[in-house]
Amino acid sequence: MAVYWGQNSGAAGSLPYQQPLGAYCDDDSVDIILLSFLYILKGQGGYPVLNFANICDYTKNASVPVFPGTELMHCSDMGVDIKRCQEKGKIILLSIGGATAQLNSDAGTFSKQIWDLFMEGSSEFRPFDDAIIDGIDLDFEQQSQFDTIQFANNMNNYF
Repeated sequence: MAVYWGQNSGAAGSLPYQQPLGAYCDDDSVDIILLSFLYILKGQGGYPVLNFANICDYTKNASVPVFPGTELMHCSDMGVDIKRCQEKGKIILLSIGGATAQLNSDAGTFSKQIWDLFMEGSSEFRPFDDAIIDGIDLDFEQQSQFDTIQFANNMNNYF
């Protein structure tokens, strides 16, 4: 089973707040966890913006650090949990998009940036420290000029 994690959807009703990512790694029925969402492709300083609701969101919790000159959050606890989940055989994907996505980048630049920030590339800014996600999910819920085919081809070339 694949689950989206990161938007705390249940808390809008009577359900409790979402737990840290690592808590979901112990559920044997979960095979794939989609970290949702990277929702702004090109924010301040040219870096993407993440939103993981009550877990890692600097707009709601001033103690969540952002990298200098950006709105890119440093979610080091999530990095630890990503590696823990992968050790348990879970596939961890970063979901790009969502209902409020701002698809405001070119595919060539953005694909290289995703590779460097979250995958096997290198960058001075690594939101999950040395954790490497397993892949990308595209969840574009609105029409856009973003070239998804070029993005997918570029990502495939990096692998």
